[in-house]
Amino acid sequence: MVGILVMTISSFKLSSKRIVFFVLSMLFVSTMGNAQNNSKTTIVEEIRAFEQKKDFTPKDTMYINLLNSLSYKLTDSKSDSLVVIAKKALKLSQDIDFAKGEMHSQINLANYYRGQLDFENALKSYTTALNSATNLNAYKLIPELRNSIATIYKDKGDLGNALKNYVQSMTIGKKYNQHKIVADSYIQMSNLYSSINDTKEAISYLLEGYDWAVDSKNDKLKADIASKLAYLYVDYKDYDKAQSYVDESIQFFENKEMWKNTAFNYTVKGMIFVEQNNTDEGLLWLNKALKQYNTIANSTGTTELYRYLGKAYFLNENYAIAEEYAKKGLELAEKSEQMWQVQLSARTLALIYLAKNDSRSSLKYNEIYQKLRDSILFNDKIKKLALLKSKVEYDNENKQLIEENNRALARQKRITYGAVGASLIGLLFVFIVRRNAKIKKRLSNSLKMKKEELEKREVVLKEANRTKDKLFSIIGHDLRSPIGAFQGLLGLFREKEIDKEEFISFVPKMESDLSHISFLLNNLLSWGRSQMNGSITKPELVDIEPLVEENIHLLSEVADNKLIVLKNEVTKGAKIWADVNQIDIVFRNLISNALKFTPVKGTVTIGTIENETTWTIFVRDTGIGMTKEVQQKIFSENSNHTTYGTNNEKGTGLGLNLCKEMVLKNKGEIWVESTPNVGSCFYFEIDKNETVSKDSETEQLNQSN
Repeated sequence: MVGILVMTISSFKLSSKRIVFFVLSMLFVSTMGNAQNNSKTTIVEEIRAFEQKKDFTPKDTMYINLLNSLSYKLTDSKSDSLVVIAKKALKLSQDIDFAKGEMHSQINLANYYRGQLDFENALKSYTTALNSATNLNAYKLIPELRNSIATIYKDKGDLGNALKNYVQSMTIGKKYNQHKIVADSYIQMSNLYSSINDTKEAISYLLEGYDWAVDSKNDKLKADIASKLAYLYVDYKDYDKAQSYVDESIQFFENKEMWKNTAFNYTVKGMIFVEQNNTDEGLLWLNKALKQYNTIANSTGTTELYRYLGKAYFLNENYAIAEEYAKKGLELAEKSEQMWQVQLSARTLALIYLAKNDSRSSLKYNEIYQKLRDSILFNDKIKKLALLKSKVEYDNENKQLIEENNRALARQKRITYGAVGASLIGLLFVFIVRRNAKIKKRLSNSLKMKKEELEKREVVLKEANRTKDKLFSIIGHDLRSPIGAFQGLLGLFREKEIDKEEFISFVPKMESDLSHISFLLNNLLSWGRSQMNGSITKPELVDIEPLVEENIHLLSEVADNKLIVLKNEVTKGAKIWADVNQIDIVFRNLISNALKFTPVKGTVTIGTIENETTWTIFVRDTGIGMTKEVQQKIFSENSNHTTYGTNNEKGTGLGLNLCKEMVLKNKGEIWVESTPNVGSCFYFEIDKNETVSKDSETEQLNQSN
């Protein structure tokens, strides 16, 4: 499919829009019928639907986000379609100066180049994305991008730069309390030292990562690190600790039925017993691992298994089976270019043939062992020097910072001591001068305290007056007018200046005004409570789809009167961590606003976009849109911006301020994107669960500190 796609694109001179449409069509066909590709198919359908709109413009941030989402979903497939779509998203983002879109396009391109082993282009794209993330203050992405850059350097063999970037990723992750990224950084630094056989240093980094994994409450990550620790402790010959960590890891992966990880841990368990010359128990676990690998049809990790099976049978003097397994281990090691495993397997075969009195074969494999051993030792020394140099440079940078801080502290101390000396002299003078002025000082302090108290009360009073004025303004302007109209109408009816039929003709208008008053009173009550600190946020897991459906049902009559189509495109099962009543108010106001500013026969769509730790929810209309100036005003704290809808529906300017307050109370953010005469799209983003919400709150506190 990919080959046909690339050949077709290269054979025809198509416009960029047609290329993307063609790619999407081919992807749609290729993903049909495959359950694992449901999410890709859904995005492809959304993009195709977007492109078929009459008012479609590719320079729409929603369209660019969909392109980026699709190219991200294609990462693991290593499809050439990924690079076509990512480059298109990048070009469109650059055309409209959409920094966030550029950043994600560069990340997708970097992932593609990395999969193609094009390290230079991957490094260039990751670095560009990192600069964008820094400018956008995307602190969650910065350490992840540092990790990716470090991995590229590691794959290139530049261990010094790899270590620097892993350390920077870990440092930034610690700053923002991102437990998982810190743990991942420690794992990667451990892998660097493990690759040069510095087992002690590798273990020390893994232990640090294990502590962060425990704090993150990520049991899968903790079990992964426990598995790696067990493996390293075997090499370090601390079999008790190896046994403890491998048992912990086995318990988790067996319970989760993650058989690939379980098979690896069975191998490590067998290695522990073989290293302690308990070959019977070792073979029991090694054969258990072999059976598991055969069940899942996955050869990854079997190189070590075959080598230890050969070693165990060799120790049991069963040389024929030992030779068979050792050769399998050697073959797999050569195929996967794991030269240190080739070296160890060759050593095992040399010993087996020596025991079988086949000196020629023993000498052959011993020569392979010695040659690789010398080569690996030489390469390890070079890598160790690079790591040592990088670590020394990093330590020197930290040392310079510490020395500069110490010098600054020393200067501060000298200034402080001088100030203290001067103060003592001054105090002596002040003591003599002020002996007769104690009463005056006491009165002065009392007046100062009262002044501060009055200033605080003045601030509170001004805020209360501002709230009161706004309430009276809304009540006077938006409640008195329709109520006065009702009174006048009833007076006319009572005085018989209008008859029953004429009175009944006013009923639809009265019903509309009453609905407006009821909606306004609900908003006033919610807003008033939040202003008086009476609104308490009680977050829980909220299912978005039924909540949207309720509001659609509630506002369906308004939509029907204007022949507006209300679409619920919320992802099934999407849940957020929020106060259900407060989010209900947000939905009601945003949908009501969309209906108000959408002309007859328009469309209002409510949907969701899934992110790693959050859901972005949007309410998009095909209404009259807004200018940049209006967009800047509507969420302003002191703004009371009021406009009339397409059918002269009244508004108070209160609803959007209320939406903003409710979203902020639920630790989210809200924004709008709009084009005059095209439509508006209001977005708000809320965390998926309580753990994410708590992490976000901690990060915000750390930033403010």
